[in-house]
Amino acid sequence: MSAIAVIRRLQESSGRYDLLTADWFYYLNMACRSLDSRASYRQQVGRSLTPLAAGDDRIVVIDLRALEEVWLHTSTGKIKADLSLRSLGQIRGAQAVWDIPTLLQLELGISPSLATAGGRIFCVEVMNRVSQSMSDKTVVSRVNLTNSAALTIAAQPLVPTELMILIEDGLLTPLNPSRDITAGTVTITGTDKDDAALIEAVDCSAGAGEYITTGRFKTITTVATTSFNYLTTGDEKITVLSSRMSFARDLDIAKAYRSTTLVFWPTLEEKATVECIGKFYPETLSADADTNFWTEEYSDALYAQVAKMLEIPLRNREGLLDWDRAIEQGIFEVTANEIERQEASSRNTGIA
Repeated sequence: MSAIAVIRRLQESSGRYDLLTADWFYYLNMACRSLDSRASYRQQVGRSLTPLAAGDDRIVVIDLRALEEVWLHTSTGKIKADLSLRSLGQIRGAQAVWDIPTLLQLELGISPSLATAGGRIFCVEVMNRVSQSMSDKTVVSRVNLTNSAALTIAAQPLVPTELMILIEDGLLTPLNPSRDITAGTVTITGTDKDDAALIEAVDCSAGAGEYITTGRFKTITTVATTSFNYLTTGDEKITVLSSRMSFARDLDIAKAYRSTTLVFWPTLEEKATVECIGKFYPETLSADADTNFWTEEYSDALYAQVAKMLEIPLRNREGLLDWDRAIEQGIFEVTANEIERQEASSRNTGIA
């Protein structure tokens, strides 16, 4: 049954033709979440697949209710994310501990393609309570890496800050990355916090990876790339971002109530597909033809839940009790089906 079919049934039985379509969708979505909190069923468990760009450290997952596992799949393998850290503060603490071994790795030339902290990628689920976005500003949009006197400047930093240069290499052969760059410099010209001229040449001869400027730029006039070798069109990319300071990065969290932000550390050096396994809310209903678990499988329970919500402002106690009985019957059917499914699964697997 589609969302509009449920709405038409509610209109005809309740006589509430005064409510707008937007009001009905509000009631439908709130009713779905209310039923979800009272029932356990197989369709709650699922997964989402979300791309994570190289050099990025966060994704937004829609309708995530309870996170169970996170896997990162890349061209060089897969790794299970560590969910043991519970806050951004704990990630900052882990970063401080990891600084020394990271420096030793770099000095020894040990730089794994999939950056990890002690063999692990940490993932933290962040609640969405942000009043203002402080997302990274893209100074130079992701483009093919060439030796160019001046790349196009897309935006200026929000505040005087270091810049992050992301170099990608080996994109044309993802199953066997060919990372050939052994020389190259990115020169950034602009001003510092006091509006004095600031020029910094960043050595990018190590090839793929992140490079952070030592100077903090208030404005950027030019970004030039010179002396890069072994370049093949499409095989290498460059991106320049601002506001990479931790306080600004931590504030860049999605604000929609349907979304959950997952923050990863360390930042990956190559693109990945993030697989989130857990419990999810049913799909949000926003168009006439939309459907979800409750409209398709148990529309009577959804109908009763909305009808109950309509009785609450009227203070109709008898009506509330009547609809509660109908809802309980619907929840009983959902629970009975789930128990039967679990029992069948136990028999099939030989688990007593």
